Amino acid sequence: PSVVYATAVLILGLFVWQAFTSFYPTYLIDEKGVSNTLAGLLFGTFFALGIVIKPLAGIAFDRIGVRLALGIVASGPTIGLLALPAVSGFWGLVAVTALVSTLLGFATVVEPSLLGALPEAVRGTGFGVLRSVAFSIGATSPAVFGAAADRGFFDAVFVALAVLTAAMVLLAFLIPASSSDPTGAADPD
Repeated sequence: PSVVYATAVLILGLFVWQAFTSFYPTYLIDEKGVSNTLAGLLFGTFFALGIVIKPLAGIAFDRIGVRLALGIVASGPTIGLLALPAVSGFWGLVAVTALVSTLLGFATVVEPSLLGALPEAVRGTGFGVLRSVAFSIGATSPAVFGAAADRGFFDAVFVALAVLTAAMVLLAFLIPASSSDPTGAADPD
């Protein structure tokens, strides 16, 4: 279960991340009417916040464990992506961008959990295969997202991405705790 749920979170996170980063500036320009400069600034802010979020996500993983840390980093994008279609104005878009940027911390939490769950004899190979599969599935999201956006469903796709990040939150709480989990819960296996 640890490997299955953590891999599912990794796949969903990469799917959302690749779709969002592929179309966020275009969405801001075409749907929200912001200038190219502002769209670029907001997009850059998304990544700049990752400089802070990734270490904080790592600290959260070390202190409160995979379940709560993933729940926290996936909650921000759930709220932000759900709100995005309704938000307008500079400060609203800044707030949404900040919320969605917490997504950048998901891999910092899920990858060490996944590595720890794999048997030591196949840890490197197994992680490499699972990560490659996750990235391959995630790489389909820009095409799916773009096809929906071309048919006039730009707002709906961001809501769908919010649903996927909400699924990440739910899956996070299904990942069994390990004996090294700082929450103190031991894996019964």
